[in-house]
Amino acid sequence: AGAMLSHYLSSAFAGMARFELAARAAGAAATAFCTYKGVELLLEFPEPCELMLAQARAHPAVAERLGAEMQRSLMWTGRVTDKRAVVTIPVYGERGGANIVGRACCTQGEDGAKWDVLTLDLESPGHVPPPVSLMPEVPQASPEEMARHVAFHRSLPPMVARPPTAVR
Repeated sequence: AGAMLSHYLSSAFAGMARFELAARAAGAAATAFCTYKGVELLLEFPEPCELMLAQARAHPAVAERLGAEMQRSLMWTGRVTDKRAVVTIPVYGERGGANIVGRACCTQGEDGAKWDVLTLDLESPGHVPPPVSLMPEVPQASPEEMARHVAFHRSLPPMVARPPTAVR
């Protein structure tokens, strides 16, 4: 009976050791995979981010504040979906650092998806310079153009609300 108990215990301990070894290997593999995916996600630089960065590099205010050679940080924050992007991209140059803060939306056209930057600002958190818009200047309408615009809209017939139709 003692030999049988000893054999049973040794095989049970051997099974536990194999299970523990397999669990450690699975845990190591899961940790490696999660680390890889996490780093890949953080270092990925989506198309709207590239577009915002290119637009910022072309703006003279960026060179004035950061210097001629602007570099981006490897990390960025925000959210990018297939339709919208709201991001903050840390950038730096020989004169200091700042953040590019932007919003973009994606439209589907005949040529495929096209990203449009809606807002783009250069912000220096904790510093005196206020945020600088990096969007192209839009010419202001003259008072005469505004008056024609208002007159046109006032000449349109009022919109009539139609009662909902019953669906059968």
